[in-house]
Amino acid sequence: MALDIGVARITYGTVLPALRRDLSLSFFEAGALSAVNLAAYLLGTLIAPRLGRIASMRALARWGHAVFALGALASALAPEVLTLALGRVLTGLGAGVGLLAVFVGVFEQTRPGSRSVVSVGVWSGIGVAIVASGLAAPWLLGEPGSWRSAFGVGAILAGFVAWEVGRRPAMMPRAAGALGTGPVAEALAPRSATAWLGLFGAYFMFGV
Repeated sequence: MALDIGVARITYGTVLPALRRDLSLSFFEAGALSAVNLAAYLLGTLIAPRLGRIASMRALARWGHAVFALGALASALAPEVLTLALGRVLTGLGAGVGLLAVFVGVFEQTRPGSRSVVSVGVWSGIGVAIVASGLAAPWLLGEPGSWRSAFGVGAILAGFVAWEVGRRPAMMPRAAGALGTGPVAEALAPRSATAWLGLFGAYFMFGV
């Protein structure tokens, strides 16, 4: 999770000043690149529970990270803004599905009595990654074209996570659709209109 969030921080908003500088983007174009990335992330998190009814959390984690890696690679090699936007859409979708699958998979395999401790570890790792990515930004993105290297590193790390999840069946061994209790079942449960409104509100505040 720390790797995921650290990479997402670098490849989401931190690259924007460098992109705007090197590609001579308008404020609208730069903002649009962020908007399509976050919209795709939102879409990925919303469709992941439906995908979880037909695939395992392990499969979703693996393919979500593979899609992220593909999008980051496309962004790194993008010759113009449209290709870069496509890469940003793919990274958003991949992160939305892959992060949710890893998160649910971790807590599904954690004993109920240990979930609070594991939660502290997960969220602390995310916090460390956010701080580290912010501190690394001037070093990573100071030179012209450096954003391509940042996306390239993101592609490599996402590919590594996809490989590790796929290589270790014990990490997420069971099909999500076969589970009747626990975090997976809760994540896959049908939502009421009120729950959807609350979810929208949470994402709206994140966007703000």
